[in-house]
Amino acid sequence: MSSKQQYGYRSALNKEWLWPVKDKKAWPYLTRAENILFPKTISDMISNHQTVIQAGGHCGLYPYQYSSLFETVYTFEPEHKNHTCLVDNLKDCKNTIIYNLGIGNKAEHLGIKLDRKNSGKHMIADTDVNPISIITIDSLNLTDVDLIHLDLEGYELFALQGAIETIKTYKPLIVLETNDLCEEFGYTLIDLDNWIYSIGYKKIKEWEDDCAYVFAGDM
Repeated sequence: MSSKQQYGYRSALNKEWLWPVKDKKAWPYLTRAENILFPKTISDMISNHQTVIQAGGHCGLYPYQYSSLFETVYTFEPEHKNHTCLVDNLKDCKNTIIYNLGIGNKAEHLGIKLDRKNSGKHMIADTDVNPISIITIDSLNLTDVDLIHLDLEGYELFALQGAIETIKTYKPLIVLETNDLCEEFGYTLIDLDNWIYSIGYKKIKEWEDDCAYVFAGDM
């Protein structure tokens, strides 16, 4: 399949979106009425809207919306086809910084296990197949962070561990996808909650597949 045949356009939010043609599941899920405006729901939970860190960026539905809600958006998408779509779909979002990288608890090189029918379910894996580079959020040395919103197919805990100094300094709202994919990486949702509680956060909201946590006490 040629590069042109790998992508097509789909319509949502009064915009045409470049999208992987083989994707059969991510698009209908993300564009459901209860999901498509999720960034607005989250941003309404906080008063400051300077900086958001969002990952995975996927094809851009969420970072695109965040670009009109925050002064600066940092978004991460390590998978090649998704990143191609992300860059194209956010080309007019001048306040958005896009990284073709994964985020974790240390700088390293890993790979991606692809889901051919769901472009939103590609998973980081300890493999040389589909190689990617991982960095930490702390390595960005940001000067403010109001929100960290992660949808990493089970890799959320490692990304948070690599953001611990950023979290301690700025105490952002944290929103995470929460499902049993974390067990692929050797931890449970209980382990995830316990780690977040240990740094002074509490859970304040649960949706179908996501949870929000706010700083509540001493770290």
